[in-house]
Amino acid sequence: MEELTTMSTKELDRAAVMARLSEHSLSQRAAAEMLQLTVRQVRRLQRAYAVQGGRGSRLQATWPTKQSQVSR
Repeated sequence: MEELTTMSTKELDRAAVMARLSEHSLSQRAAAEMLQLTVRQVRRLQRAYAVQGGRGSRLQATWPTKQSQVSR
């Protein structure tokens, strides 16, 4: 069964840029400028997009934001 995902306009635009990037019709630097991100963030998005498709175009926080959330 296919899963539906709700996306905002910003996320749809980001997914479209990631699709162009995966087709090699856009450079990482150009994608970063279009999305107002760094090239490093675009690389992370590109990897996630390759694995998860459009759902991978959402930026995910990789580190806890508060010191109290860090497990030791």
